[in-house]
Amino acid sequence: MAVWKSREGKDPPSNWYAQLIGHLVQSYPAAQLDAAELTAQLQPIWNEQWRNGKNAQTVAATTCSCDGGRTIQPSPGVKISLPRGSVRGPTKLPRGVIPDPAALRESLDLEKLKRAAVASATRASRSLELLRAHANRAKPKTEEGLVIAQRKHQEIRASLAAEMVVLQSLRDQISEERSKRELVFVKALPELPSAPAKTAADDLDIVLGIKAPKPSKATKAEKPAKAEKPAKTERPAKTSTVEKPAKPAKAEKPAKPPKAGKKPTQAEKDARTLALFTQGMAAALSDIKDKK
Repeated sequence: MAVWKSREGKDPPSNWYAQLIGHLVQSYPAAQLDAAELTAQLQPIWNEQWRNGKNAQTVAATTCSCDGGRTIQPSPGVKISLPRGSVRGPTKLPRGVIPDPAALRESLDLEKLKRAAVASATRASRSLELLRAHANRAKPKTEEGLVIAQRKHQEIRASLAAEMVVLQSLRDQISEERSKRELVFVKALPELPSAPAKTAADDLDIVLGIKAPKPSKATKAEKPAKAEKPAKTERPAKTSTVEKPAKPAKAEKPAKPPKAGKKPTQAEKDARTLALFTQGMAAALSDIKDKK
């Protein structure tokens, strides 16, 4: 068969490979498919048939299983009919690359439901965490505070219950859609998100003066006792040093001569002259009396 001009020199897209692998998984449920093995053994044939204009279902129908060459059976793929788009490859996978069977995507509608289920499970987990955090807050001390706390607690609990209902509804829709096709490759896909598990304490209301018990923390292992430090060894006593000879006494400095007095003032000079004159006059009078 001639090669299509529009496909000459090109490789199939990942969705075409995914559709083909979906046919094979559905046809051979017990087969262990590996991306590396498919790439080495079947990809060259697949690429050639794709370039020749074959679709995935036709190429899958050309495969067959033989038991040691003794019998040849018709390919199970001839009886399989997968709706277009029911099996898709991973996002952003380049052309010419065989996708991992465990990374295949379901139809567009199912993938939307799965994303919504993941978002709903995340919101439910956050509501449960918020409910527990609110229950572990400081206990209300007044009746008014108790009413406000209980109202807030009931709002969080109602939000959690509503999200649980949404999540369960999404899971039921996904199961119903899958049951219409019963695709085998779905068994290798990740599990659907489930609702967060609640405990008995999560259903208790806030009571005045009572605080919800916190989960017990694991006791920390005791630290080993520190080893005692060895006693310090005493230092040897210092040997007595040889006494140094006493320094000779310093010779006394000669006494400084008294400083000359200050010059007498004129008043002092006049007083001294008057005193000398008085003494001279007294001595003269005394001599005159003695002569008489």
